[in-house]
Amino acid sequence: MNNLVIDEKSILNAFCKNYKEWMEWTVSLFKEENNKTHKTIRGGCELVCNFIKLNPILFITGYYKQIYARYKKYIDDGDFNFFAEKDYSWDIEDGALVNAKKALETIHTIRKELHKFSDHVKSRWMKYVKTVSKLSLLYVIKKAQKE
Repeated sequence: MNNLVIDEKSILNAFCKNYKEWMEWTVSLFKEENNKTHKTIRGGCELVCNFIKLNPILFITGYYKQIYARYKKYIDDGDFNFFAEKDYSWDIEDGALVNAKKALETIHTIRKELHKFSDHVKSRWMKYVKTVSKLSLLYVIKKAQKE
């Protein structure tokens, strides 16, 4: 039996590619040019993509610690409603690269809008969440094995 060996860099690249694809797809859902809500969402997605480019290692490890490690059960169960109804004010703090107020406004705007979408869109949303979550876990495991 062949063992597939994937290095940290490949996992990081796959994470970044999938996260960017998720954000681009999200932007495509909110395409009304003169809609303030849609502009906010598109701007938030663009900001996340820029941060990933700036420091992908910090982003993937932060994603793992702040999202997947905390909400593994809900992510693995594909529980869209948990994330759509969750109060994120306890999860996001101001920092050197984070404006908590702006981040929370964007998250609230996105989740309010997501309720309007079909089950197919909600399912695809969770598929992206699961994919990037599993990749973040693989990355953290690989990194720990090297230390």
